[in-house]
Amino acid sequence: MNDSEIRIVRVADVSISKARIGVVLASAIYFVCLYYVYVFKLRRWDYLGFPLGDYNVGELLYCFVLAMIPVVLFPMALRRLSLFVIWFVYYFIYVPALLYPVMQGYREDMLLLATALCVSMLLLFVCSGVSTARIEIRLPRRWFSRLFILTYIVSVAYVFYVFRDALSLADITDVYGQRALADIAAEGTQVGYVTGIMSGALNPFLIGVGLIHRRYALLVLGVLGQIFIYATFALKSVLLSIGVIPMMYFLVFRKKRPSAAGVSLFCIVMMIAPLILGIFLTEDDSVLYENFVALVYMRIFGMVGALTGAYYDFFSQSTVTLYSHINILGKLFGYPYSMQIGQVIGQFMGLDMNANANFFATDGLAAAGLLGVILIGAIVGLCLRVFDMVVPPRNVRLMCVIAVPSLVNLANSSWFTTLLTGGFLVLVMCSAFWTSGAQQKVLNLKEVS
Repeated sequence: MNDSEIRIVRVADVSISKARIGVVLASAIYFVCLYYVYVFKLRRWDYLGFPLGDYNVGELLYCFVLAMIPVVLFPMALRRLSLFVIWFVYYFIYVPALLYPVMQGYREDMLLLATALCVSMLLLFVCSGVSTARIEIRLPRRWFSRLFILTYIVSVAYVFYVFRDALSLADITDVYGQRALADIAAEGTQVGYVTGIMSGALNPFLIGVGLIHRRYALLVLGVLGQIFIYATFALKSVLLSIGVIPMMYFLVFRKKRPSAAGVSLFCIVMMIAPLILGIFLTEDDSVLYENFVALVYMRIFGMVGALTGAYYDFFSQSTVTLYSHINILGKLFGYPYSMQIGQVIGQFMGLDMNANANFFATDGLAAAGLLGVILIGAIVGLCLRVFDMVVPPRNVRLMCVIAVPSLVNLANSSWFTTLLTGGFLVLVMCSAFWTSGAQQKVLNLKEVS
């Protein structure tokens, strides 16, 4: 190695260490912001499972240490899909699930849950480790385009047929009336699978391709597609994705070398945006601002941690499902409850709601208690390793950008539900098959050579 090569390596090492320090500081600020949000902002919704229990500084410091361990160990460069998913899970699921159950004070052994979560997170990273094998899936570009267009047209036609008399762009501050109409129209149709795949896979794919490859007609089509799906069940997260996907692209993946620093910046922006707006607005003066604060703080961050604590409290004293909450396994082995897990927890909390929760809670605590929390980390990690083998390196950036809506939903749903109903598997297959015109020319040249 000559002097110039040594100099380049040293510069790279310095930049990596600076990036690491920046992410550590951002993660520490993020942890403090989550604490502030729970103590002050979530008091408005304390009836949804945000009580302030008896906790001490030692417990908070223990959770802080567990929150910092992954930041020190995980790679900074996002060269694989799995690394992006891991960092996303870290910020949007792991840290809130680590901190908020301790602050709820439901049980005295909440630190056991925090420890199990840390072990699961590390196991998720280890099991998703680099694999040298590649699963090459090739499909002629024209055939992929035809199949995608056909699927999209059939999906739109079916959704329109089911909701033809119930489509409405509901006011974002009052969506429950529209949801009631949509539930009546959708009863017995299984259209929820189609709307889930459209909003979680097909439309995000169009938006992502439009952004990355500057195919703006596809970008507009994807945005209109999300608005169309919002007109069915009036899900705020569907509208949110229209802004979140471009924000993730410009903050993280517009650069040639995306890193965890971009993901941390994305999370900090989401965390402090309502606080900045709060300088000029209050929840009492603006219904729109109140809904924005509720969506970001209560729904995206708050419920993730709060429901993890509720699930631990319930399943520490009740029968676990042993994965029978998964439809196929439930039919084979029997499911111990008369309602879905989310409804069971909602009833336990004294609320009339379907309290769906993240995979640590649903596929971990509900399935097999603390042991289940550790096991689901390994399962998710192995799945991500397979996805790394399937998604070609040329499409990793595309897959990460379009996966954002599915990953946001993962914060409030089972891993298996996200794969199937949420469209994550469809996204993986689209990313495996997709080649742009320029990419196709490069592949053709490689084949000729």
